[in-house]
Amino acid sequence: DICNVRKLGKRLEKEANKTAENKDNWMSSSSSNKQVKSTLPDDITPKQIEPVNTANSRLSETLFIFDDIWKKDHYKYLSFAKKSISTSRFKYLENELDHHCIRLQENLTDDEAIELLALLAVNDNDQTLHQNQVKTLGQNRAVKNVIDSCQGLPLAISLIGRLGLKTEKEWNQAKDIIAKKSAPTKLAHYDFNLYGTLELSVDSLENKRLFEQLAVFKRVSIPIQSVASLWDCEKSEAHLHLIEMNNKSLLTYDEEKCVLHDLMVDYLQQRLYSHNSNQDYRKSLNKTLIDGYRNQCDGKWNTFPDDGYFYPNLIYHALIAENDEDLQSIMTDFDWMKHKIEIDRTIYYLECDLTDYIDYLKKRKERKEKRKGKKKERNKIVQGSD
Repeated sequence: DICNVRKLGKRLEKEANKTAENKDNWMSSSSSNKQVKSTLPDDITPKQIEPVNTANSRLSETLFIFDDIWKKDHYKYLSFAKKSISTSRFKYLENELDHHCIRLQENLTDDEAIELLALLAVNDNDQTLHQNQVKTLGQNRAVKNVIDSCQGLPLAISLIGRLGLKTEKEWNQAKDIIAKKSAPTKLAHYDFNLYGTLELSVDSLENKRLFEQLAVFKRVSIPIQSVASLWDCEKSEAHLHLIEMNNKSLLTYDEEKCVLHDLMVDYLQQRLYSHNSNQDYRKSLNKTLIDGYRNQCDGKWNTFPDDGYFYPNLIYHALIAENDEDLQSIMTDFDWMKHKIEIDRTIYYLECDLTDYIDYLKKRKERKEKRKGKKKERNKIVQGSD
């Protein structure tokens, strides 16, 4: 079990997969439970699974890599693996009883942090410029205070490095915000004001509202087509905004899709929902996304490009938005259904969407009847008092 590590899982897989006889198969934990279930039979009995285990004589020779485990309870589902390597950013003491645990350095050393800050500040391959910047930053006490304040967390150092801090006053102002103990919200298990560190970077954006809206998406890669729909703009315009956000290390963007760090998603959701009515704002944000999708395809849902996000998640977002008109339009659009089945290569996900929609209609009906009942009770009370 390897703790305090990021992006190591696929590097381990690459090494293990160098020989021709090694093969790999990835299943993302970000997939919905329904998606995982769809790959398995509905009912598995011990009698059914016995020949499978017998036939797979190489099971004991197979190396399983479980990447980025976030919850302690998930380890119990992995006990079938005879040989395995798991990575997690958290250390669970119970694992030391029956696992060989390697705890990697979680944070950057002062020298590593200064190297990273210099790299981000210079943005040039000139080694002389880079070394001069390393020397300048290393001699600045305010820079050292900032590194200490954010405990050398790589994400925080990357964000700070993109702020373009020049003067000692600017560095000290950043340090005061990061070191502030009365943070409005504590993120993850970090003792310093990570919330304030992220806020510094987000507030430096010219269009921070656009960045905040990205909190509407699931924690997966977000295609630029869906981002452009959310922002109701052309892909070329969305591209420019995403480049700016990428340059500030707020997300990772490769011209096809963007990815937000999980801590950044936590920050955005806590920041937005703390300033607004949680349910109302979430509903409004999802409505904005659905409106954007509709505008992009002129209400012809089956004509929207298959960007890898739209078809699996359209109903999910429409249900949160409680967008009855669009929900009815989509769920009675046989061209959309046909296209979704073709893209998914199974009817299963459409069945899931239909089930969720039916459950949604039942709950709305129950709430409506409940409101009617309360209204009748109030009328009876009023009539009785007369």
